[in-house]
Amino acid sequence: FYNLPTVFKDAIVFTMKLGFDFILIDALCIIQDSHSDWTREASRMHKVYKNGALNISALAAASDPETASLYVAKESAVPAFMADALWLNDVRTYCVIPEDSHFRSSIDTAELNQRGWVFQERFLSPRTLSFGAQLFWECAHGESCEEFPQRLPPAVRSF
Repeated sequence: FYNLPTVFKDAIVFTMKLGFDFILIDALCIIQDSHSDWTREASRMHKVYKNGALNISALAAASDPETASLYVAKESAVPAFMADALWLNDVRTYCVIPEDSHFRSSIDTAELNQRGWVFQERFLSPRTLSFGAQLFWECAHGESCEEFPQRLPPAVRSF
């Protein structure tokens, strides 16, 4: 355990704190330099992702997995907010985002999410918890983050 990269140790401890008994870390379960092992295991991963309880995504680990942590320092951001606007006797509620959406910039364009196997992992998993500048949640029922814990407003949704 002590020789594992910090991001793996963080994920193991986090998984235990959630009350799960098992964690699959693909970099540890698939022999990285073995084409035959990768081919065999990769052909089964869609079942693993589809049947897993929770996918944990360490966005910061994409660039340097050996030294990255699951937890990253929070970026200071102007929070988004909801505002009602009246235009020609029609009141509508709009999501006002002073800066670019953290969801799009942190999730959709994240280096980690540009990899093919992560695409499969992200979209087949019933739910994904991504650790980045914020904590992000994706499931079949919606997307949320620390800025919008209930649900991302329609203007912010990525897909």
